[in-house]
Amino acid sequence: MKPKRTIRRGLVFTMDFIASLFFFLVIILTLLWVWGETHRRISEYQEVSARHRRLLDVSTILVKTPGNPPDWHMHAVDPETVKALGLAREGNVLDDEKLETLEGADYMSLQEILGFGNENFTITVSDNITGSPSVLYSKGTGNTAKERLVVRRLALLNGTPVELKVEAYYNKK
Repeated sequence: MKPKRTIRRGLVFTMDFIASLFFFLVIILTLLWVWGETHRRISEYQEVSARHRRLLDVSTILVKTPGNPPDWHMHAVDPETVKALGLAREGNVLDDEKLETLEGADYMSLQEILGFGNENFTITVSDNITGSPSVLYSKGTGNTAKERLVVRRLALLNGTPVELKVEAYYNKK
């Protein structure tokens, strides 16, 4: 008697299905991972870009406007009375009295008025911008944060070219 042969129909179809399902899942999981990484990087870029824009706005207001109110340096620097700090007598010409008041002002009040929130900042005005600069005025604290952004602006102070530097410090999330 001949041994009975079993017919294996559909086995090739099942193996093809399992192999294609495996490759399909690998492709889908890779696409999900790439999507997540791209989203994370875009979010990080937007966050840094917003910080940089804010820093540019702050430095522009400091150098080009007298502030709001324009005589803010004659009174106590308080977030309720001072809406915007400006260090300029006129566009790109800084005022000594405003710089001195800025140096003596409360750091937390300045942080709130300038819109830094919980981020630390430093504002320095230096002369001799082509050689080794010497700091004329400074407000803020150096920080050990992982990241910092810096914006530099040129201006005049008593007819001398100076550099106003605004630095913001933050930690990545």
